[in-house]
Amino acid sequence: MAGSAVRDVSKVLVGSLLAKSFGIASIVLFTRFLTKQELAVFPVFLMLAGLCDLILTLGMFSQFLRELPSLLREDYDRARSLVVTTSALILLGTIVPALAAVLAHREIAIVVFGDPSQGWIVTMMVPGFLAYVISRIADQILWGCGQYSQTAIVQTLEPVVRSVLTIGSYFALGFWGVVAGVVVAQFVMAAISFYFVRKIFLGPLPALYPIRKLVMDSLPYYIGNYLSYLRGDGDSILISLLLGPAALAEYFVAKTIFANVMIVFAAVDRVAVERLARSVNAQFFFDKVTELHEKVAQSMVPFVLLIAAITPSAVIVLAGPRYAGTTWTAVVLLMIALVRFASVATDRTVYVFVPGKVRIWYAVVETVTIFGLALWLAPLLGIIGVAISRVISCAVSTSFGVVMIYRQAKTIISFRTTLVNLVMAAPGTLLALFAMPHGSDTVSAIAWSAAAATVWCVSFAVLSYIFNRPGFEFLLASLLRRIGRPMAVFGASRSSGSGY
Repeated sequence: MAGSAVRDVSKVLVGSLLAKSFGIASIVLFTRFLTKQELAVFPVFLMLAGLCDLILTLGMFSQFLRELPSLLREDYDRARSLVVTTSALILLGTIVPALAAVLAHREIAIVVFGDPSQGWIVTMMVPGFLAYVISRIADQILWGCGQYSQTAIVQTLEPVVRSVLTIGSYFALGFWGVVAGVVVAQFVMAAISFYFVRKIFLGPLPALYPIRKLVMDSLPYYIGNYLSYLRGDGDSILISLLLGPAALAEYFVAKTIFANVMIVFAAVDRVAVERLARSVNAQFFFDKVTELHEKVAQSMVPFVLLIAAITPSAVIVLAGPRYAGTTWTAVVLLMIALVRFASVATDRTVYVFVPGKVRIWYAVVETVTIFGLALWLAPLLGIIGVAISRVISCAVSTSFGVVMIYRQAKTIISFRTTLVNLVMAAPGTLLALFAMPHGSDTVSAIAWSAAAATVWCVSFAVLSYIFNRPGFEFLLASLLRRIGRPMAVFGASRSSGSGY
């Protein structure tokens, strides 16, 4: 990616990673104070909010994100019309399933908590579903406008606000306060997110965007959005149905490390989509795709395998010995991130280049694979079976995407850079996972985590220097450049302030 793209990725990423420490701190606390059934509140909220966001929104999120970057540059009034009309329709489409959740709160509680008496939790959550959708709308607008600094602020504040409110409410009100804190935090984030996009809504109402055209253009994405939801949160649904709320809580803990790694993926992915959408009709489009793939593979494949090397110790630090059984599920889930990074160029090329009616099959393949495998593996292996099914489904859909791009453009995306970096990074990960202790308490786990990271870094550096000198030099130069910038600023300040 070009230098500006790297800067935009950094804007989205840096603050989020720093603020995510608050979210991790809340998980460290709640895994020790809440029962597994109570901890399931967090994944259940996201699962149900995502459903409300999906059922009657007709795929409009995807359509207006696809059109907004170009419309902003060509016809601002029409861009406003698209945003305002789409936002109104999405909100209207959210109210119906939210009201249905209130009416069916006991039935929903049976499914997600295994106990109809917990229906009050579902009822309390419903206002938060509407706030969640407002946040999503604002987030998509920021994305389409390329406002990465504002996106970084929102992503930085979200874990801080959520953690402060849920932890504070818990100590003030007990478990009831946790549910209330989740909902209030979502409203706070909706207000903050809307503040950053208020300009596009304020002022005279724009002309109504042609609703028939909007709906017809969006419908191909509607099925795709269902499939995308099932690929993302379908594992939580399956675990709720097949294994119960305690298993869902364990999966939530195992998924925490993966979710934090996916923050990095989201930063890369956002910029990749917006940049590729800009040049989708240019002759150099596939040159950009190749450049994107190589840069991501050189940096992110080693990164994910480094995180995998320290995951067993990280789980002990995060959730304590009570959740030690989730360690290998957490490691397997990280392999999803590995495949996602390796396939980001493929996936986003399919998204912006392939027609929507054709692209649906890309999502169909992954969704059918994950559900078919999960229904088979979950009863046999538990939550790790669901994780394995997701890894395989990601790999299968990536292969299908490569074929789809070739059929559309007669272009083959090479994965050589991914394979080279995988070979260089995997030995250190395997050594840390299978030949080193992982600790039995927080202090020893931190120590062994540092030891595992050191072993991995030495292994990767030696192998890369011997067998992949260009990749070694690329990563070394990137690291020195990152270190050099703050050092240069420090040196300049010393020079300007020196009076001795």
